Amino acid sequence: MCLQLSDKYSDTIKGLDNKLNKSSFKTIVYELVLDLISNIKEDDPPLPDMSDEEVFKFYFQLYNKEYK
Repeated sequence: MCLQLSDKYSDTIKGLDNKLNKSSFKTIVYELVLDLISNIKEDDPPLPDMSDEEVFKFYFQLYNKEYK
């Protein structure tokens, strides 16, 4: 023998549950994207060509201001 109970709140509860599942899915995807973006690192900029006399002079003067 089977007894089927139905109340007036079952459909409302199912609708609310579906809304929560959709919003939680959006939140999970959003957090995954943020984690992925935060883990991507930029390449280091290339080092200056110190064999070029002008570049060397610029950096020497920049880091050695006490020598004029």
